[in-house]
Amino acid sequence: MRLTVLVALAATLAAAPPAADRDRAVAGLQAWLDGTARLEANFRQSLISGALGTTTAETGRLYLERPGHLRWDYMDPERKTALLVGDRTTLYLEEFPLPSSAGGRPVATTFAVPEHA
Repeated sequence: MRLTVLVALAATLAAAPPAADRDRAVAGLQAWLDGTARLEANFRQSLISGALGTTTAETGRLYLERPGHLRWDYMDPERKTALLVGDRTTLYLEEFPLPSSAGGRPVATTFAVPEHA
């Protein structure tokens, strides 16, 4: 439900409404985000290269844990994990081993793992 609201507000912004409507939509989106502590969603990201004239699509799962934690688990075409914790960004690639945390789990999976995992 919350993700549907987010998508609807983002679509409203993309339609370039008059400034007053846009400001209301942004305020509504900000209020929704301010009230959201955790969020999980599938994503599809398109990378467009003007130099190469190609588009690459990547898909995966996004996790948000407020304040200051974002995690992207990319599944296709290349498995990787991107973490944003505070002002630090880290990228883990599947072909490189991850260091283990004290609990024995890879460091990249200690943040925002779904409860059912």
